[in-house]
Amino acid sequence: MENLVKDPEIGLHAVLSRIGETAIVGSYDLGLINPSNREPDVDANVLVEPEADLVELASSVGSGLVTDTRVPWHKYEVYDNRIPRRPAMPHSVYLGAKAYVPGGKVAADVWLFTDQALFANANQNHAEVKAALTPETTEAIVDIKEEAQQRGLYVPGFAVYRAVLEYGATSLDDYLGLDDETREALNRYKVNDQAA
Repeated sequence: MENLVKDPEIGLHAVLSRIGETAIVGSYDLGLINPSNREPDVDANVLVEPEADLVELASSVGSGLVTDTRVPWHKYEVYDNRIPRRPAMPHSVYLGAKAYVPGGKVAADVWLFTDQALFANANQNHAEVKAALTPETTEAIVDIKEEAQQRGLYVPGFAVYRAVLEYGATSLDDYLGLDDETREALNRYKVNDQAA
């Protein structure tokens, strides 16, 4: 997985950096991927030129990833979340890609921005989580994600981070014990609250 992200020529960071300022964020950067996760993801935020056609650019990058025989990316999807269609996600254009790797798959979740403020806010969300993590909260987050996976439950990673850091959750039962409204609020991407 490291080469898929960090290879200076064909790694995801290098590819995305050719189109704009790139920040690798999320569980990969935070060290919060649980041990039995068979499809870990790499999240990235990319700031491109204001006049860029984001959907066209995302499609071009996705096509390049899956046709490059040096890397194992095999499919991609693009959708425009500026409408927004998914309020829990950034107001930007999404590029998702999947790769087969030994032992499973890797997913890339890439958010393309033309708005500097939204890009900065998205990265600030990540920076706030990173700064707040301790060995104990890191362990609690990974344990919650692991138990959820073992029990066949989907729990949004960002909501788990916030449940642990803001509500002191230390177990999956603590997280599930929060009322529905709170869990939904925890999964709302803060950047959208600051969108113009």
